[in-house]
Amino acid sequence: MELKLSISEEINPISIERIASFIASIQKKNGEIPWSAGGKTDPWDHVESVMGLSVGGFYTEARHGYEWLANTQLADGSWCRKLLMVKLLILQKNLIFLPMSQWAFFIITS
Repeated sequence: MELKLSISEEINPISIERIASFIASIQKKNGEIPWSAGGKTDPWDHVESVMGLSVGGFYTEARHGYEWLANTQLADGSWCRKLLMVKLLILQKNLIFLPMSQWAFFIITS
C-alpha cells in the first residue's frame, strides 16, 4: 500500500510495507522495539511502533510487541518510562495509548 501525502508529483509516495519492515527489522527477539538499533525503548514509542507493524500487515510481530508489554508491566500496572540495556530509568503511569493501540489492532486484523 502506498500513501500519497501530497498531490504534488515531486513527492514520492510512502511505502507502508517498507516502513513496517524497517520497524520489524529493529524489533528484538523478546518483542521489544527500541527507537533505533541499540537505542532506548519507551512504552509510548514502542506502542506506536506496534501500531505501525499492524498497519503494515506484520501481525505476528505486532502481537509479539504486545507480549513484550505484558511481560514488562510492573506490579502497580505501569511500565518504566525508558529502558536502555534493561535498566529502569523513570516510572510512567499514564498509558491510555495502550488500550487505544489494542483497539486499533483489533479493528485492523478483524
